[in-house]
Order: sequence, then structure tokens, then C-alpha cells
Amino acid sequence: MSARPPVACVIPTHGRPALLTEALRSVAAQSLLPAAIYVVDDEGSEQTRAAVTAFARETSVLVHYCAHVEGRGPSTSRNFGARVADAEWLAFLDDDDRWLPDYLSTALAHEAADIVLVARWDFDSAGGRRPGKTPEPSYDERHWLRQNLGGTGSSMLIRRELFLAIGGFDPKLHSGEDRDLVIRAMRAGARYAAVVERLLEHRDDGPRLTTDARAILGSQLRFLRKHARAMSAGDVLYALRKIARALRRSRWRATPAA
Repeated sequence: MSARPPVACVIPTHGRPALLTEALRSVAAQSLLPAAIYVVDDEGSEQTRAAVTAFARETSVLVHYCAHVEGRGPSTSRNFGARVADAEWLAFLDDDDRWLPDYLSTALAHEAADIVLVARWDFDSAGGRRPGKTPEPSYDERHWLRQNLGGTGSSMLIRRELFLAIGGFDPKLHSGEDRDLVIRAMRAGARYAAVVERLLEHRDDGPRLTTDARAILGSQLRFLRKHARAMSAGDVLYALRKIARALRRSRWRATPAA
């Protein structure tokens, strides 16, 4: 029996074929190519399907287009892609982000790990570039409970068996789902590794897969309810203050000018 392919790339997408094509080309430019790419489209858009079909002609990598309109949102799409993918590792990439050419080869060098997080560059809609948060190899569950330390849906590789065993991403979290997954993986005994070299270009402004302020605030409260018992009193207070600040900003933005 042949060994399973080492890695599959799963890309959730939602009505952004031009950005998706950029993301796909960054996968095709990897020094270590994935066995396959699974594009999961929660709109079932003909424009997106056409973009994926056109890209598939450019690359030797096997490309799958999956219309999954039964459940909307990046977490649901990632979970669907993980179920249909055939690989030892899952590498997630959002449709508005890009990997640098050595992203996969560097991450997969940590073959003793079960979950790998990669540092990133943050880009705004005007093309401004700044260092993003850097996940450190020394971080443990306590660090992640306090705040997101550099994880995104595009900076993570995880063994598929582990991902399915812990239930994948929580589809009820519209933000913080990556942090939640890291914490649950650690609780399951996963071996964690971090790449401090910045090999991801993460779009930090402009169109996002998740932009609804009420959904994001609701997700922050859900995250707190899920994990408060494992957090210190100080960390719970810190989280509540962050939520209160975000709520005030949201209300301020929604107030019309006099």
C-alpha cells in the first residue's frame, strides 16, 4: 500500500476570484509542492469556478473545486476541505493571503511536530508591510489562552488525523477560531512547533472573509465562555476589557455624523 501524500492545501473562498488566483499562484510557486489543492467555495460562484479552472491549466498540482454552499464561513469550508483531502498534513490558506516560496518546505521540516505555525508579514490594502506577530516555540496553552500569538487560518499546518480527532475549527467562532484550534490541539497532547521566519503575506486590511462586527464580538464572548475555566482571573478580566473596547469602537463607527 502506498504512503499517503504528505500535504494538501485547503483554501476557503467567498466571492473573490482575483484574490483567490493570487493565493493559488503562491501555492504553485512553492519549492515543495503540495499533493493537491482543495478550493472550497461557499457561494458556488461560476466566476470562482472559472478562476479555479483557469488556474488548474497553469500548474501540475492537482486542483479540486468544491462548492459547499450548505454551510457558510471559513471554518465550515476549512472543515469540509479537511474531510475530503487525502494527505498526512493539512495546510490552510485564506483566499486573500499568499505564501512565500519556502513556506511549505520550511514548515514540514518540523516533522516531529503535530501542529506548526508560521510567522507572517501583515499587508494593508495600500500595500504597506509590517511584521506580524511571531509565534514562539516556547508558547504553551497558557500563552494562547491570554491572546492570539500569531496564528491565522493561513499560517497553520496540522496533521489531518489530529485535526479530525479534535473536531476541526469551531464554525460558531467567526474570529479566534485559529487560536481555539491551537488550544484544543495542545490539550489533546499535540507537539507544537513554530517557524519564526516570516513566510506568509497576510492581508490585514481591506476585504476579509469575516467582517461582521457583531459576529466577531459574539465570537469573542463564545471563546471566553469556552475557555474561561482554564484562564486566570486576570486573563478573564483582560479579555473582557478587550471585548468592551471593541464594542465601544464598533458603536462609535456606527454613529452617524451630526
